[in-house]
Amino acid sequence: MLGFAANMPPQTDGADTVDPYRLAFKELRKDLSDQGLLKRSSLGFWLDGIPLAVGLTATIYYLQDLPFYLAAVLMGFLVHKCGILGHDASHGYFFKSDKINKLFAVLLMDVWGGVGSYYWHQFHDRLHHMHTFTVGTDLDIQTAGGAFSPVKTWPAAVMKFQHIYYWVLFPFIIPVFIKDSLEMIWKKMGPQDRALAVVRKATLLIWPSYLVSVFGWGPGLLFWAIQLSVSGFFVHMIFMPNHFGLKPFTAEEEKDMSWLERQLRSSRNLSGGAFAFWFYGGLNRQVEHHVFPTVPRHHWRKIEVALKAVCQKYELPYYEVTPWQSYVEIYRCLKHDEFIAVG
Repeated sequence: MLGFAANMPPQTDGADTVDPYRLAFKELRKDLSDQGLLKRSSLGFWLDGIPLAVGLTATIYYLQDLPFYLAAVLMGFLVHKCGILGHDASHGYFFKSDKINKLFAVLLMDVWGGVGSYYWHQFHDRLHHMHTFTVGTDLDIQTAGGAFSPVKTWPAAVMKFQHIYYWVLFPFIIPVFIKDSLEMIWKKMGPQDRALAVVRKATLLIWPSYLVSVFGWGPGLLFWAIQLSVSGFFVHMIFMPNHFGLKPFTAEEEKDMSWLERQLRSSRNLSGGAFAFWFYGGLNRQVEHHVFPTVPRHHWRKIEVALKAVCQKYELPYYEVTPWQSYVEIYRCLKHDEFIAVG
């Protein structure tokens, strides 16, 4: 089981009616529930999945007719979009059946993305969403040796250049995901689960094997390497602005915060219209995603309006900047360890 309930926000969020965060969350949840906006919906799956399936099919069919490097870059972008859709399936957005959501998460993340749906569910859906940007629990915060954490795991002589090398690491994020998912299979899974996970992981070899059969060993592996690099670049560009550069929490600080407070103080939204929403896969509405992590993204615009209204009513923080500002803030954090405290 994927255990979607593990990354769902609490139903009541405590009984303390004095806390404005709890009051706001209670009011917000009731309003959205009355509008039917908290239910799963397959609409987003078909709107994104059909064009994606057409794009993949057409690219594969005309693979040898397209310019080699253009085809590799195009596949990298399409595979990145598979990862975004797999992320949504892993959260259980689309179908009433958890098994069907899980099936698409496996197809999109194991077969194409290489991340491993089991690994993603554990470190992202559970640890990241339930303990967002908490030092020692949220693994995202330890990226690149703890670049966005007060706890550094790489040598100080290396970390002082983090504002330079961090941007160079973008293309390598998918191989890192593959490595980490393999480590999880080997170290943290029982024999039965491990056997199934190995079979899923082996499906990652189908596509590069096909590339080798079409182009030969050298060009085939070069194509795959370019594809992984392009996919990793887009994945990093999209996930990086969500939280990096904001002030992390200690475990003690997290214990004293309600669900809504944790999410508002640890998430950053990016402004922009329809293009930004498409480019970022909806994840530019990161605040809404974190407050209601199992709600489909085509509802987030309506949720945004309601959430901003209750935040204004209760004088709660709602952090939003332009995409460019977010990358500037991230650079300043890397260069000067300047963390932004929201709220």
